This record gives sequence, C-alpha cells and structure tokens, in this order.
Amino acid sequence: MSFNPDLPSDHAPLDAGEMRTQLNGLAALVPIGVVLPWFKDIPGVPALGANFVECNGQFLNDADSPLDGQLMPDINTGAQRFLRGGLNSGALGGIDSFATAQADNSGTQPVNNFVTVDFSPGAQPFPPYVTAVFVIRVK
Repeated sequence: MSFNPDLPSDHAPLDAGEMRTQLNGLAALVPIGVVLPWFKDIPGVPALGANFVECNGQFLNDADSPLDGQLMPDINTGAQRFLRGGLNSGALGGIDSFATAQADNSGTQPVNNFVTVDFSPGAQPFPPYVTAVFVIRVK
C-alpha cells in the first residue's frame, strides 16, 4: 500500500499496523540512493527497515537491491565528513584534522575550511553539531 495523507480520516490514532503501512508508504517516496540522518539511539526508535543500510563503507550484498555489489558511502566511520552539495556525488575533499590545517597553513594563505581561524591550543574550530547515523536507501 502507498502512503495515504488522508489517514486517519477521523483524526483517530492509528494502530501499529496502520502506522507501519504509512511509514512504508513514505519510504517508497524516497529514491534509492538518498542518504538520510537517523537517530537510532533514541529509546523507542525501531530497527532500520530492510530498504536502508547504514553508510559504513560496506559492500552491499542484497540481490533485491539495484545497488547489490556496490560499495556504500563511508560517512559514519573512518574520516567522518560533512556532506556537501555538488554536481556529482562521491567526491572527497577538505582536510582531515586540525593538525593538518596547521601544517597546511604556511602563513601566506589562511585555512578557510574552518568556521574560525583561532588555532590557539584548545580552540574548537568546528561549528556546534549533533551526531546522527547516516543511512542510504538501497531498495
């Protein structure tokens, strides 16, 4: 069943089965390959559905997916990166650490990859953030 924006028609609470059907219908509206943030550690959040996998750099082994055998993006582990828009997807850029930023800053060019240019000991050059687990729709 597809998502029905008119349910429930009488504004009554949905039962679990109806809610699952609605959520599955919404998931079908998300194109394969879309990456979404997921707060999986909030108490009560159900397990990730079969249409999604975490973006942990693994090869996808799922014959039902058009992405079967493909390497999934590694956004959650290793060098954690911010997502950035572009005309093509998958390109990597930037610098991996504060120490690298200091080493790359020869004094002639300011390092512009950070929100602040305060490189004093203990400075936090990144903007405030909240972490989420990124997932990708695979089928």
